[in-house]
Amino acid sequence: MLVLANQPIMMAEAMLENDLPFELHIFQEGAHGMSVGNNAPGKSLEDSEYPSIDLWVPLCENWLNNLFIR
Repeated sequence: MLVLANQPIMMAEAMLENDLPFELHIFQEGAHGMSVGNNAPGKSLEDSEYPSIDLWVPLCENWLNNLFIR
């Protein structure tokens, strides 16, 4: 499944228009699913060629904690 870069931007715009919380990170490199280490069988986050993408899970976890655990 391919997600074009404009689709998450459109979703973020809709969230903003509806005053809903969101956070958006678009990384320059990497394939879909790399952030959670499920892009390729036998690969883990530690094997990633793109270290900045490995930040997605901690960024998401931090956002959710700030959103629900205050």
